[in-house]
Amino acid sequence: MSSTSRQLARPERIRFSLFDDPAGSTPVPLPSRRTWPAGIVLAVLFAIFGGIAVKVIVPLLGHDVDTVGDLVTVLFQGFWVLGWSVGVLILFLLAVLFLFYRESVRIKGNRLVHVPRLGCLRIFLEYDLAKIRNLRLENAGGPERVRIRFDYGDGGVGLGDAMPRAAAERGARGAAFLSGTTRSRPAASA
Repeated sequence: MSSTSRQLARPERIRFSLFDDPAGSTPVPLPSRRTWPAGIVLAVLFAIFGGIAVKVIVPLLGHDVDTVGDLVTVLFQGFWVLGWSVGVLILFLLAVLFLFYRESVRIKGNRLVHVPRLGCLRIFLEYDLAKIRNLRLENAGGPERVRIRFDYGDGGVGLGDAMPRAAAERGARGAAFLSGTTRSRPAASA
């Protein structure tokens, strides 16, 4: 039994910035992800679980420790709140991720620039167009749901999320046309 694992490609350049200057570049059309409903659910869960943590912390702050039993009670509740707070922190981080994550792709000069961003923090992943191979559409969760992928170096790169085939074909055609390579024609794969 052989397992196929996908190795992620390493971009030519990675930069972090709070600002973006897309002047002189051509955007590649990608449909936006609809993650805000999950972000709202996670934010509500964060508020509920955070409220429970506050209800346990407030009585702990004014608790007098006179006996060993009181000390054990305070320590138990304190460590419980510490463990509970890890879950609350994870819910907060997931809510922020789902509410504020966006991504864009553009061609600038001889580079494909993929820009995932979380709020105002942007991560610029730059790929040399001459090294991009096998631009294709891969099935992702159904016959009409695909994802744009290409090979780069020793690995593969995916752009965007699963999207309708028509939107992916527009994005892949735009990337292939803008890169000026005929070998980057989108091809459906099983």
